[in-house]
Amino acid sequence: MDEIEKLSTTKEPSFIQLPSSPQTAIDFDNVIGNIERIYSLCDPEAERCYRKGKIIKVTPDTPSTAVLNHVFGLYLDKVRQKLDGIDNEEDRKKLQVEINKIQKAFDALIELLKTENFLLDINSALHIIHGYTSGNMQPVFERYETRRRTTH
Repeated sequence: MDEIEKLSTTKEPSFIQLPSSPQTAIDFDNVIGNIERIYSLCDPEAERCYRKGKIIKVTPDTPSTAVLNHVFGLYLDKVRQKLDGIDNEEDRKKLQVEINKIQKAFDALIELLKTENFLLDINSALHIIHGYTSGNMQPVFERYETRRRTTH
């Protein structure tokens, strides 16, 4: 029994305090300022697109479909602007009809997403879009920087 007693005696664990890394608060104004400076270095059209994307201000009760509507609307506006550069009026009108069909189809999809079976909160939608853009913008900005260096 002595042997079992020796094995089952509990001992306090030793305590070693691990150094913790200091946590600093993120200054979002500084982050946004840096992003805006990056866009100011891009071409003026890229900066205009960025500013258009900043127009909508969402609140927790904003439906996630509002963001999708806004992003897709801006996308179609950009496509329509490009159509203005097409000289052949017949081709331009055909493409305008196609864009209108695409807009109607998108509106139908948005209505489907508004049903209670497909609810998505606004924060999730914004996180998805932010992750998508953040993960893909570095090569875009690098191309602008390379082009800026070669033209200035």
